Amino acid sequence: ADFLHNRVRKVSSSGVITTVAGGGSSSYYSGANATSVSLPSSPHYIDVDTANNIYFTAGFFVLKVTAGGIITTVAGDFSAGFSGDGGPASTARLYNPTGIATDRSGNIYICDLGNNRVRKVSAAGIITTIAGNGTAGYSGDGGAATAAKLSSPNDVVVDNSGNLLIADMGNSRIRKVTPSGNIFTIAGTGTAGHSGDGGPATAARLSTPMSVATGTHGNIYITDADGISYIRQIDTTGVISTICGNGSDPADGILADSAVISLPYGIDADTLGNIFFAEYAGFRIRKITLCTSPVVAPVTGAPTVCLGSSVTLASSTGGGLWSAVNGKTTVNTTGMVTGNITGRDTILYTVTNSCGSTIKPFYITVLPVPAAGATTGSSSLCIGVTAILVNSSSGGTWSSSNTAIATVADNGQITGLASGIVTITYTIANACGADTAFFTATVSTAPSTGIFTGTHHICTGATTILTHSTAGGIWKTTSPYITLDTTTGLVTALSAGLAVVTYTVTTGCGVAVAFDSISVTAFPTLSSSLTPPPVCSGSAFNYTPASAGVGTTFNWARASVAGVGNTADTGSSNINEALVNTTFVPVMVTYNIRLAYMSCASTEAVNVFIKPLPSLKNNASTAECSGRGFTLLPESNVAGTNFYWTRAMVNGISPDSANGYGTINETLINATALPLPVRYHFVLSAGGCTDTANIVIIVDHQSGAAPKITTRSPSWLCAQTMFQNFGTTAAADTNVKYEWSADNAEIFSTGKGHQYCLVNFTHVGTATIYLSAYTSSAHCPAADTFVVEVGSAANQYPVVTYFNKEFVCHTNTQTDYQWGYDDAVTLDSTILQYQTNENYSNDNPDFNGRYYWVITSREWCFQKTYFKQPLTVTESRAATISLDIFPNPAKDFFNIKMNTTVSETGTLTITNLLGENILQQALNTNEQVAIHLPLPHGLYFVSVSTANGRVTGKFTIAE
Repeated sequence: ADFLHNRVRKVSSSGVITTVAGGGSSSYYSGANATSVSLPSSPHYIDVDTANNIYFTAGFFVLKVTAGGIITTVAGDFSAGFSGDGGPASTARLYNPTGIATDRSGNIYICDLGNNRVRKVSAAGIITTIAGNGTAGYSGDGGAATAAKLSSPNDVVVDNSGNLLIADMGNSRIRKVTPSGNIFTIAGTGTAGHSGDGGPATAARLSTPMSVATGTHGNIYITDADGISYIRQIDTTGVISTICGNGSDPADGILADSAVISLPYGIDADTLGNIFFAEYAGFRIRKITLCTSPVVAPVTGAPTVCLGSSVTLASSTGGGLWSAVNGKTTVNTTGMVTGNITGRDTILYTVTNSCGSTIKPFYITVLPVPAAGATTGSSSLCIGVTAILVNSSSGGTWSSSNTAIATVADNGQITGLASGIVTITYTIANACGADTAFFTATVSTAPSTGIFTGTHHICTGATTILTHSTAGGIWKTTSPYITLDTTTGLVTALSAGLAVVTYTVTTGCGVAVAFDSISVTAFPTLSSSLTPPPVCSGSAFNYTPASAGVGTTFNWARASVAGVGNTADTGSSNINEALVNTTFVPVMVTYNIRLAYMSCASTEAVNVFIKPLPSLKNNASTAECSGRGFTLLPESNVAGTNFYWTRAMVNGISPDSANGYGTINETLINATALPLPVRYHFVLSAGGCTDTANIVIIVDHQSGAAPKITTRSPSWLCAQTMFQNFGTTAAADTNVKYEWSADNAEIFSTGKGHQYCLVNFTHVGTATIYLSAYTSSAHCPAADTFVVEVGSAANQYPVVTYFNKEFVCHTNTQTDYQWGYDDAVTLDSTILQYQTNENYSNDNPDFNGRYYWVITSREWCFQKTYFKQPLTVTESRAATISLDIFPNPAKDFFNIKMNTTVSETGTLTITNLLGENILQQALNTNEQVAIHLPLPHGLYFVSVSTANGRVTGKFTIAE
């Protein structure tokens, strides 16, 4: 179809082109000579039926040129439209028909592109729609083709099975309508592009499939024209490939896959497999021809090769490649074949050109190098006896090295003639060489029993070797008392008893059996305990060794042991020793006891632990004051020691006597004017061992009359109750010095002459406050005590400020308030009558002579809080002292400086409200110390102690 020239042209098999329709001067009419009229429109697609009638589309027509050259209208007219289904095709209307095809039955198939349909004109001339519903789109796969949507179907072809293939151009797909009328997609995904070569056509992308054709072998060819153009092929398995258009060369005479083409439209294939397509932009019809594989001359050479050797094959056709099929040989590039495994192999000689490859096979056999296999059979035979020898390889010959001893027949039968050793050979030979196998045979006479040699008595666990005068026999026993190596005669004794052994000599000439016995005696063992009970240091260790064997003798040895004072020792029979443990833990002592019974001896270890005697760590005498409680905690170096003590009566000491376990807590009264010794007698026990020890306490008498504590706190307080006033109404005489002390509480500050003091109760439990009166001549002062029980309920910490002539207690959770002050010199306290409110008004407070405070109570706990707390100052000493803490409140960092009129070294201690030490370090007075403590927020106490006294302050860690 020469579109631009408005002609249909024919190229003969000889290459001559002629016009078969169009080009005439007359207007078109049906029935005219095809070349005498002009065509009604430019021709598009063309097909030829089996009667050589030519069908083509032009404008809105389908035209036919008969073999006689007459042109007629098959369908359509000068107007576009859709009509006529079910009636004569000559009166039907089409809309831009393009592709056209015919089948063997005379049916015509038309791509009615503008109507998005494929229409059929039967051999009777009736037109129908067979695919497409007239609406452009994509749908219907798997269902009736007439209900499916097509988009600009551009070409159609009928394959050998009667399937209709449609180039569904607008959907970028190739679709198939089966003879039963169902439609399917066989190529394209619906997305325009070029992909999928080597895979299923249904997964490949097409761009603008213009035309479709089938080949003689069932292949399908597609022109894909849009930008870069391609000819694509779908093989009979549904795999798609690009066969033309992948290259860059537009010339003829090159491989199709190296060419570049421009807008291929119509396509067809002839019976020889040649492919023809119209290159629209190139104004030419192009042909893709089939290639011819090369012709290869036969392979020549030797048909056999020895294993491990080589031969060379050849072909008069050069340029080929050699290969071996099954690995029995290898072949190099020159055709040299090497035998690797015996058997037949195929050598391939492959010659390849641009159209394919031709393979010439050559069969070659790898011959084995002669290898005589292993000879098997009886290697021992008697004189006059025959045996058959067998070799694993066939085709060999037998021979004997000494026919006087034995002969061998062609079938491998050996016959013994005389006593001796003979070598039988088996030889195999072929074109690749020869090989011989050797076999040694012994010809013997009948065996004899001979005699035994070796010991006949052993101990359990021992071994001995039995021998026999006749070699080659088998040792055996069924006795459970020994094991016996059947070859070497090695005997291993297992248990006591009498074992019977046999020695059997077997040859082809007979069997001889000899008998003997071996007596096994067990090594003696101790039936007495190997771990007797422990003994205490210094006590006798008595041990009587015992064994099951009557008449067993015993000898023992003991080495020196670290931690035991005894030197090494030995002895026989019984052990009777007193061993001394010089440590504080049990020490194991080992006795090695040698037992001897019926020439069998053994040694066993008996281990006994020597336990230490408990003793007091410190039993030195100490001095205690009369009437003053003391605690004595006995300690021992031996773990787990229990202590029981007694105190006998001493005249002048009360209570009269006492006893108890563990710690001693006593208050002894010396009613005399002299110190009196009191002896505590201890019985110590640990691990079943006991010892005794004494501790002497010197009880000194008190000097003078004891002062009375008249000012004091309640006898029950909550934890963290601070600054409680204690004192006595009578000041100390000139030769008497008061001292305050406390157990489980803290003496915070003392007043002038120590007549009064302040006490902090920071620990839960029983606290005891002591007021002692010292004289210069007495060791033990007279003292008075007061006991306070401190409960676990925690106290609160109100804050007192002075502002606008009022002292204010900053808390609104307290139940009661009582204001007062302490004298700054004596620390004697005064309660301000009627000052029981949260605020206390005072226009002119005496901050130099008084420490103002408030006592608050809440939930059975009361607390004393100062506006400015006293320092721990003793007025009788010469130094004056103060403590600076800044910044206060602080976070992690703060500074501490103790200011004093003397230079000295003290100890800085920081505690929390529970009395737990947070920090303790040395501090020089009149020096500033920077402290970094990442502490939880809350109130903390700082105290500095020196030889002259102690000063205390408090600071707050802010959130």
